[in-house]
Amino acid sequence: MKARFVGDELTTEQLRMIKTLAANSSHPLSTAIKASIAETSLLETEEFQEIPAMGISALINGKRVNMGSRKFIMGKQDDQPGSTNVYVFIENRVAGYFKIENIYRKGLQQVVEKLKENYSLYLLSGDNDSEKPNLAKIFGSDKNLFFNQSPSDKMDFVKKLKREGKTVLMIGDGLNDAGALMESDVGLTIADDIYSFSPACDGIIESSEFARLPEFIRFTHRSMGVVKSSFAISFLYNLIGLSFAVQGILSPIVAAVLMPASSVSIVAFATLSVGYLFRKHLS
Repeated sequence: MKARFVGDELTTEQLRMIKTLAANSSHPLSTAIKASIAETSLLETEEFQEIPAMGISALINGKRVNMGSRKFIMGKQDDQPGSTNVYVFIENRVAGYFKIENIYRKGLQQVVEKLKENYSLYLLSGDNDSEKPNLAKIFGSDKNLFFNQSPSDKMDFVKKLKREGKTVLMIGDGLNDAGALMESDVGLTIADDIYSFSPACDGIIESSEFARLPEFIRFTHRSMGVVKSSFAISFLYNLIGLSFAVQGILSPIVAAVLMPASSVSIVAFATLSVGYLFRKHLS
């Protein structure tokens, strides 16, 4: 995404305040705004809040700074429904808005093509449907593309899929996705900065590795095969050991040595197997 400011000319301090506020959020729109401002130094932040589907707010240098939807900033619906805009309020007035131009993640087309071979894909977005024609080309259809989705809409959609007996992997990138991530069977967050705050989920993927998502999913399936094989080997080992035990063939000392050896062998098998799969699929 690229952000371009539309409105009154901003002072250096105001730019620093906006960048400081954006830096406290991991939302992609905040990341785009932060990247668009050249100022490097940040200011002290107090009372930071991130309100799902609305925006972010904080006291910076003792001044109230809000960024978010037109409804959040001005109490009105956006009068430019064909674009994504983030409005800015500083101290006591609306300074303008950032117009967001979408740039899709590198490898999105390839990821979608690989995943839809084996899975049903759905897109849930809180933004308007201005990008629907472009995304329909990538997904091959607009049938499973849903826009203007609130956090509760996303969570309800995941619940609906689960009621239909489907196993759901949810991939999100902001606080708006938190409910859906927690409701899904597996929740993954895409993060530009993996050390910044992210919604509760089962795993975090650095955005630069997004194109490798199909390989990661395939790796998890193979890893589950290793887990099942480990259980099978452990069961067989104990079954053989039990047959010797009931016959009284082994001495206590030999049995005491063989028992921990089974655990070591299983751990070694799992470690070497997963390491091999990692090198084969992800390295």
